[in-house]
Amino acid sequence: MIHSVKLAWGINLNGDIKHISEVPNGNKCQCLCIECGGALCANQGEIKTWYFSHQTETNCTGESIIHFLAKKIIENASKNSERIHLPSLKGEEGSYCDLEEWHVEHWQYKNLFLSNYTAKLEVKIDNLIVDVLCTDNITGQTFAIEIYRTNKKDDAAASKFEQNKLMSIEIDLSEVSLDISRSELEERVLKRAPRKWIFNTEYAQLKTKAIEKLKKSINSINAKNYSNFLNHSKSIDTCHWAGRIQIPDLKHEEKSSDYVGNIIEHKCFEPLKITNLTTPLDFDSTKRVAHAMVEINHKAWYDIFYVLGYETDFSYDTPKPHIIAVVGIDDDNNYYSTCKMINIEKWKNKLKLRTQMELANKINSMNEYKQSFSNRSDIDKILFLCSKLNISPPDFSAKQTHIKPYWNASDYVWRMMVYTYHICRYERINCDYISKNKSLKGLLNFPDDEDSRKKRANDIFFWLRDTMAIKGLVYRSYRFHFNINKDSVLKYKINTISDLFK
Repeated sequence: MIHSVKLAWGINLNGDIKHISEVPNGNKCQCLCIECGGALCANQGEIKTWYFSHQTETNCTGESIIHFLAKKIIENASKNSERIHLPSLKGEEGSYCDLEEWHVEHWQYKNLFLSNYTAKLEVKIDNLIVDVLCTDNITGQTFAIEIYRTNKKDDAAASKFEQNKLMSIEIDLSEVSLDISRSELEERVLKRAPRKWIFNTEYAQLKTKAIEKLKKSINSINAKNYSNFLNHSKSIDTCHWAGRIQIPDLKHEEKSSDYVGNIIEHKCFEPLKITNLTTPLDFDSTKRVAHAMVEINHKAWYDIFYVLGYETDFSYDTPKPHIIAVVGIDDDNNYYSTCKMINIEKWKNKLKLRTQMELANKINSMNEYKQSFSNRSDIDKILFLCSKLNISPPDFSAKQTHIKPYWNASDYVWRMMVYTYHICRYERINCDYISKNKSLKGLLNFPDDEDSRKKRANDIFFWLRDTMAIKGLVYRSYRFHFNINKDSVLKYKINTISDLFK
């Protein structure tokens, strides 16, 4: 059986490469297979595309023919001074200047093609056998050209070109069909087929030059920006500029437990503001840093260093407190600064001690209040709460003065307590939560068994639902939960104790 591979190319008895369109029909073509050397038959019918086929059965695939032809095309092109195009090689290097503007320097390999060159096939260079070695007849520069048909160069093979410092490219003919025409194949090999650099000796140098040029450009831009900032800061009123310099406030937070184990948080702030400012002077031009003095809170003067941009390693070797102001430009081209306070541990420690003392006083005050309140009689508690709410005491002969055991207090007391410590402070309340609230328990000393808790929760629920909801102070959200109407006149102030009853 004759092998079915169809070829468009053969080699005649004189060693000339012939396309199927350039030979007689049938066995008269006197052509051999370029790959296996077997005799070919030219099939030039009127219907099907013309092609060569092997005269005898063979395992030849013809895949290396395109590879062979491509090398010959380059060799012939060099003799005729026809151009062979090189891959494009270009890129860019980018960097931010100090004021966060992005700048780019482009680079590109200048040679786009070879025209006056010599080509040799299958050249051995050390441990490499190059498909085609082209030499530029003007510069003497050599270029290795590898033809990719079926076997692509792996990283190990590609690295050999770099080791030999040999300019090298790869032309991709993997998609070229075996019946391609002569003119189309020449066009593909010399110009249109995908091609890439395997190794370019100028790549690193091009990048390095672009980076160096970019650095010079960035340095020049930074120096100009630095000069502009100095001129600007000298030309404006120092009070106006001081208002645009924001320094962070000092703050500290401490936590402790109250008399029933609730966590009490206490925060302490010390606002810091620049109240006076000197004009910046040139401090260190190599680092683009300007030096001035600032007064904080009308108390003391400190060093301030203006640094352009966020990427900085500037530091000032001193144990004294000072400010590093990172300067930027906003969208309206106005200067602003973000400040860091350095060496202010003493300030922070003082604020920490003050916070701890204030929290301790707060806890002591709460403990004293708890002790004083819980030891009062129910009538004294009513009088105290009425005074706190700035309302007149009730009629003590009323039934609301009856003490409920599960509250350990009268209706007057627990309702004023819930109103004062929950309704006035929050946007929503949960009857179950209030019934077992530790603070209320500490002040009223009520029992914490489950039956007593349920009775307290029911008291709160029915009071809110049947009395305070009708008065517009609360509305039920779901189950034992109520939302507090912040627009109600009773939210923050009651006029008489009767406002808490029907």
